[in-house]
Amino acid sequence: MDKVTWVKNFALCKELEIAGKFIYDGMQDLNSMLNYCDDEHIFCFLYKISVGIERLQKITYTLLKNPSEEEYENFEKELITHSHGELQKKIKELSGIDFMPTHNSFIQMLDIFYKSYRYDRYILNTDLYGERNLFAQYITENLNKDDISIDPPFVTPVENSTKKYLGKIIGLIAQSYYNLIYKKSNELNIYTYELNSCSKSMKIFHNNCNERNIQQQFVDEQIALKELLIFIVNAKDTSGFYDFLKGIPPLDIDINMVQEYIWEILKGNIPQTLIDEVDFLYSETKDFKIKDRIEILGCIGNPYCYFDDYDEGDIES
Repeated sequence: MDKVTWVKNFALCKELEIAGKFIYDGMQDLNSMLNYCDDEHIFCFLYKISVGIERLQKITYTLLKNPSEEEYENFEKELITHSHGELQKKIKELSGIDFMPTHNSFIQMLDIFYKSYRYDRYILNTDLYGERNLFAQYITENLNKDDISIDPPFVTPVENSTKKYLGKIIGLIAQSYYNLIYKKSNELNIYTYELNSCSKSMKIFHNNCNERNIQQQFVDEQIALKELLIFIVNAKDTSGFYDFLKGIPPLDIDINMVQEYIWEILKGNIPQTLIDEVDFLYSETKDFKIKDRIEILGCIGNPYCYFDDYDEGDIES
């Protein structure tokens, strides 16, 4: 196997996993976004999606261009760019693939963000709310929302319908590039398209939701977690693990805070208020040794602990 084939088959396969993870993590930030003043999540959403799409474009372009080993040094210089629009133009020239105006304007938004706002707060002439304005402008223009307020105290929430819209846009772009990668890999008899079945990238590129809407992936994840919580609370059947779980005396966590805790956990965040409450309850307890309890808790969710025919004090690990 020559060097170029090795890069395309192995290195770019790793890049594909990384690109998918960036896109997935960006969608998590979108799902954590409360309103159009949520600068932290807006920035991280735009940053992670822009990185993920750019890396995906470069994989696609490399396979389509298919440079020889003699050409590769000069080809590498073509990849030293952060222009999503320019990369899409090159991909279109080689594949004929094009997107609708709303998709192209999303790519343009990523372009502007990456060039103008990624490090904007380090300069004297900073636009403190640049990415907030950019994000709101895209939604206003493409969803015909003329009533978005980005200034406190009356800030517009980021609605679920907006998240669904963005999930459809990003899903179509990402999966269109992935389909090109898959097709070209087969032509070249390489396996750049292969993904770890348990990876975040698999959820992005092999998403089977209607209209390629990757936002539905996160809706489904939250539904599944809620169903698991309901099952844990109400299950009538039992198992070694379930007996083990019920055998651990619970802390006196504030029941009135559970809804808020679950809301945060559904967004992928373990709330600090829960951590602080547990720390406080640990400091106040005289019912158990913290070290022993933490050792027991270490068995929960540990794939190397087995609970079949569990008997108290008999944990195989």
